[in-house]
Amino acid sequence: MGALGEQWLAAPDDSYDIDNSVKMAFEDSAYFSNTPSSAGNRRTWTFSAWIKVARRASTTGGGMALFNAGNAEFLISDGDDTLTYIDGGSHLRRTKGVFRDGSAWLHIVIAADTTDGTANDRCKMYINGEQITDFQTNATITQNFDTGFNHTHAHHIGRQSGNYLEAAISELYIIDGAQREASDFGEYNSEGVWVPKKYTAGSFGTNGVFMEFKQSGSGTDASGLGADTSGQTNHWAVNNMGSDTQSLDTPTNNFCVLDFNHYHREGSCVMDLTGTRVVNTNTAKGNDFMGTMAVSEGKWYWESEFDNIGQSGVNRDFTGIAKAEWDILAGTDGQNFSGFSTGYAYTTKGEKQNNDSAAAYGNAVSAGNIVQTALDMDNGKIWWGINGTWQNSVIQPLVQTKRIVL
Repeated sequence: MGALGEQWLAAPDDSYDIDNSVKMAFEDSAYFSNTPSSAGNRRTWTFSAWIKVARRASTTGGGMALFNAGNAEFLISDGDDTLTYIDGGSHLRRTKGVFRDGSAWLHIVIAADTTDGTANDRCKMYINGEQITDFQTNATITQNFDTGFNHTHAHHIGRQSGNYLEAAISELYIIDGAQREASDFGEYNSEGVWVPKKYTAGSFGTNGVFMEFKQSGSGTDASGLGADTSGQTNHWAVNNMGSDTQSLDTPTNNFCVLDFNHYHREGSCVMDLTGTRVVNTNTAKGNDFMGTMAVSEGKWYWESEFDNIGQSGVNRDFTGIAKAEWDILAGTDGQNFSGFSTGYAYTTKGEKQNNDSAAAYGNAVSAGNIVQTALDMDNGKIWWGINGTWQNSVIQPLVQTKRIVL
């Protein structure tokens, strides 16, 4: 029992799960759009979303736009990868912190109340539950300033002019008419990690929205990928997004993806679709991409699809594992990750490759085939399959290492 008058906090709801996200691809010019039929509250509003950044802003040829509404925009800035809020050209806040972690989900809240008498409280920004108070740039927002937010012009998620987003988005809220706290959307779990929770703080307002990305249709309706499930029926149009953009990778079910901070590119290629697709436009060159998760125990499974096959010499394609400490910068055309004793790969020629030695193992891979990988770190074994058929009855034993990166 606590002392009389002691405030007890409710236990976090670790059972709250998010089912879906959407993968926004810069190369596809993917975005959502909506034009409100009537203006909402342009002075008081909240934007909340979980994002998983999949690319440096400085590689896009411009910043990556998270949100845009007329003169108002939230941007991961080109050059320094900071989060910037700009409105009307002069109302500017830019963080000192940068956003370059492609392995984790990040919770962003930007909440405005320009009627507030305290200048610093007219726009609050939160990252993973912590309010940012120290900014690289912090211009004063004029009291009672009418922002571009909730005006009757086009609003975009993932686009500002020619700048698009390369990230996954999940659990997106827009609250019209209220400046909410980060704690209205998330909380610390029993391990001290910031996690999402159900929003119960109040009304969504006229132009409010809750996007769960559970539907998969392309229409601007309740069956579309941009459906509003807040009850306000403010559905958003889907632009340049196919069926492969809906994902099960969420803040409560984080997936391993390709790591844009840990790769070696010999040829001309682009990594997009939130670290799940690589497009190589120069098949004469090799490219090596590591995953975002390292494992030291347990049993793991993943799949890789090859749409274009390069099988000549060292330029054949492959999928597999490498020691987490491997220096990827050493990965030239003649020294890829399976060229070391702790690297193992299945090549599109049907070979198993380890320590720069390839041997016959299974069938060759054709364009469109799915290559399966099953990894048993407890017993040091790896298997490969193609389209549901496991190749070769011989298990490839692993050289025991401390940590393997998927």
